[in-house]
This record gives sequence, C-alpha cells and structure tokens, in this order.
Amino acid sequence: MRWLYVVLLTAGCSFTFDGAAPEIVLSGYPTDTTRLPRLNHAPVHSDYYVLGADSQWWLTLEERRGNQHIWHSVSLFPPGKEQEIVYNPDTDRSSVHAFYRVETIPGLGTPAYPGKTLLRLQTAGAAPEEAFEFPLGPAHLATGPWDNLFVYWVKDPKTKTFEIVRRDRSYRRTIPIPEGIDPEVPGLLLFSSNGQILFTRDKSGHLVKHYTDREVDIDLGIHKGQLMFDESRKVFYTFGHDGIHRTKLDGTGEIVLDPTPDPAYVSSYEDRFYYFIGRELRRVLPDGSEQPQVVSDGGITRLLGFAPDGQLMYSTVAANHYVHNSGDGWIGAWRFMERGRSPGFSVDRKRLRWLEHTAQHDGVGDLMQADLPRGDPVRLARNVYGWTEINDRRLLVVDNAAYFGTQNRIIAIDPDARTARWVANSAWHFSLLTATEMLVDLVTDTAGYDVVRMTIPPP
Repeated sequence: MRWLYVVLLTAGCSFTFDGAAPEIVLSGYPTDTTRLPRLNHAPVHSDYYVLGADSQWWLTLEERRGNQHIWHSVSLFPPGKEQEIVYNPDTDRSSVHAFYRVETIPGLGTPAYPGKTLLRLQTAGAAPEEAFEFPLGPAHLATGPWDNLFVYWVKDPKTKTFEIVRRDRSYRRTIPIPEGIDPEVPGLLLFSSNGQILFTRDKSGHLVKHYTDREVDIDLGIHKGQLMFDESRKVFYTFGHDGIHRTKLDGTGEIVLDPTPDPAYVSSYEDRFYYFIGRELRRVLPDGSEQPQVVSDGGITRLLGFAPDGQLMYSTVAANHYVHNSGDGWIGAWRFMERGRSPGFSVDRKRLRWLEHTAQHDGVGDLMQADLPRGDPVRLARNVYGWTEINDRRLLVVDNAAYFGTQNRIIAIDPDARTARWVANSAWHFSLLTATEMLVDLVTDTAGYDVVRMTIPPP
C-alpha cells in the first residue's frame, strides 16, 4: 500500500495532495452531509436502481434490521414514496423490473399432498401479484426481458422438464430438459431481446429455439462454442472448435467467417469482430465479405479498447497477471500506462484518463490524464477509487481511498484550471441522478453504509 502524504495548510480550508511536489490544490469546504436526510432506515449492504410501477426509477436499499433482510425502495422522480419488502436472501432475488419471493408449502410426502412452491412477483410501488405454483425443491430462475417472463427449473435429479412462464399469465409451457444436461446444473437458457424465443443447447451441441407464446420448437443444428446473437440481422455467430460461423436464426444459410479452431472473441469495432487465435489478434467482417485479417501476430495480449482515431488500445500483460486486471497500456507505440487499469477517454475525446499503480489490495491508484495523441501524463489525484466526467467537464472523484473508511471523500476536479473543490467527506461511492444531483454512499461506524441525495456544488 502506498502512503498518502498530506500537508494541511489551513484547517478545514485547503491542502495539497503531495507536500513535496504540489499538484492540484483542494479548496473550499465539504458539504455537511450530517444535515442531509438519510434515504435508508438501517445500514445499507447493497443498493441498485429498479423501475417502479409508475415507470419511474426507484432506488432499492438492501437493509438488515435484526434478523430481517429488507428491500427498502424509495422513489427518485419524484421523491417521497417508500416501500419495504421482507425477503429471504437464500431463496429470493431482485431484478430491475421485479422482486421474486419464494414461499414453501410443505406437503405430507404423498402423491396426494406433495407440497408446493409459491413464487410471487412484485414491482416497486405496487402490491404483490398472484403467486405462481411450482413443485417443491430448490430451483434455477432465469428471467427474460423486462421481467415479463421467466424460466423455472427445479434442480433435482428426478427433474425431466422445466417451465417457461409469462408474467401476465397469457402463456405457460413445459419443455423437456435438453439431452445430456444435468437436471441440477441448468445449461444454456438465453432469451431473445423481445422475449419471444428461448434458446437451449444439449450436451452434443444441438441448439434449439423454443417459442414462448406457442408450442413450437425448431432445431437449429449443432452449434458448439461461444454464442452471439444479432437479432437486427436475424443471425447468430458461434466461436468454437470449428472456427467462427454465421447462421440465420432459422438455422439456414451457415457460412464460415474463419475456419481456424478456438477463436476467443474480444470486441467489436466499426462492424468488425476482433478475436484472438492463440497470441494472434485478428479481425473479420461479420457478413463474410472479406477474409480474416491479422492485426497483430504477437505482443498484444489484451485489447483494452480503441482510441478516437481508431488505433488499438491494448496491453501486453494478461488480465489475471496482476490483481484487479492491472497491467501496462499502449496506443500504437505510445506506452501511456505502466501498471494500471480502467483507461477511458474524456467526453470530447481529446484526453485519456486512467488509474495508475493499481496492482495492490484495494485496486486504487493515481488518477492520471494525458492529452491526445501523445501528451505527457499528469497526475490529478492520488489513491482514487473511481471517477466520472460531468456536464461542465469537471471530474467527480472518489479519492483518499487507499482503504475503505471515513477518510474516503468526493472531490470535483477542473482538469483545465487544475483546481479541485471539496464535495463530501466520508463518501466512498456516488451515482449521478441529474446534471445537478447525485446519490452518495457514506461510510459509517457500523457495518454497511448510509445513502443521501445531494446537490453537486457548482464550479
């Protein structure tokens, strides 16, 4: 762990990040978050956005009060509405559009009274819906688009079938478990983007599409390896032992894009697939109109992205070589990063920013910035956990984050004026709500954290 060197200039007023070499001076006073109302009623262990029954965004806070686990949801636009649901973390789950709660009704162990499982869905801000009934036993739940339908698969050696269920009860069908698939370890279950189709695959590689609103199943043939679907073109791609193949969604018109075995898909850029064959990086057009092209025959181990001018941004270090996927970073022959992570470009695409020296326990590092195409790196802050650029081009930054604690804070950096303003103390995470508001997670002395809604200070 690196030590943070701080020189206090005026108590509560301003200080520099490095007393030996001043870089950006932090000025002003932090917002007094102790005066802001907490959105939570108990320490929070996790929080996430959900869509409520009013079609607006809510925030769900996972709280624990005594032995109770609670989904505490609060409306954001407009604020003021709340809802609490007690849940069982071992059986229940949440999604963007629904909470799923399981209730077990024990039976007598006889065919006449086998018992049952009740699955009840509920949307934030709405009452619980009528329960669906299923056989007893632990189950795998795979949800479809917008939580409008789901797969329910009882994980039991005796299980022979699974069910597709539409939430509005307009259709419900039973499908045999694919040949050779362990009933206790569900295989591929992939919905199309509109939820009309569910794709499954058996042990031999037979890919089948099942309609979710009628009793129609279509065998698409054997397609092993990694699957990618492009519903706009009505095709799918496989990356497997027989190379890269493109096939229409009706199972016809299969073409080979690259016959070389075992390609590893990486990314898409300008309508081309980028993938590795061993240490060789290649690219190919997905319509098969050109032969595969070798981009690099070695030296590029990991593709990090693409620069604004189209050059590859890459690393010569494998993702798992250092902790937190830290490694070097290059654009062409320019090595901008030594051993860091999370490179990204400014909104105007004129600057590159990243965290440097992150190969340590908490993954924090120095927030660096360089002008494109090959400017000198400049350090903006130390021990940074994360950052984002806001509309006025300032950066909201979580720094002083060498470890989780009350010393964590949020500051706003003006990268042009090279000044910084204090925003909030004891803060380890934030998310933007509007151009002027954000949610802030505050470190507390207890397990968990508090959440407040606050205004972003002006420049």
